[in-house]
Amino acid sequence: MTKHKETVGESVRTFNASDGWKLSGILRVPKDFQSSCAVILVHSSHHERDAFVYGTSIVELLAQKGIASFRFDIRGRGSSLGSQSYHEMAPLDRRKVTLDVKAAINLVMNLPGISPNNLFLIGEQDTADSVVQAAVEDLRLKGLILLSPRLSTSS
Repeated sequence: MTKHKETVGESVRTFNASDGWKLSGILRVPKDFQSSCAVILVHSSHHERDAFVYGTSIVELLAQKGIASFRFDIRGRGSSLGSQSYHEMAPLDRRKVTLDVKAAINLVMNLPGISPNNLFLIGEQDTADSVVQAAVEDLRLKGLILLSPRLSTSS
């Protein structure tokens, strides 16, 4: 029988993208965290950060394996709504989700216990493109997981 690690409560983190857009996310760190590994979960434009906790919770499965996770609302969604919803934004403004992903990477990389080169990103559907764009510019990332990605030709 597999022994599951207990998890501590989740903590809300607020942070800003480089253009000033205020973002909000939830950090989950396993009890006795020692793996130094973390995963940032980026939901699609049709979901919010809690898309990863319904049914079989990805964040709970990660925590059981000793992996920290950070899920956040992209600009225009959920707790990161701001002045305009994502679906009201022009296509050029939607591309700024890459700034959100970069800000989340910086936030997580500055947390105690997270080691460089041990950070993964999960991108879903249309935000997978922003995940790829952010990843090509950041050598600290260990890997990407793309779920039903919708990628542009530049990705």
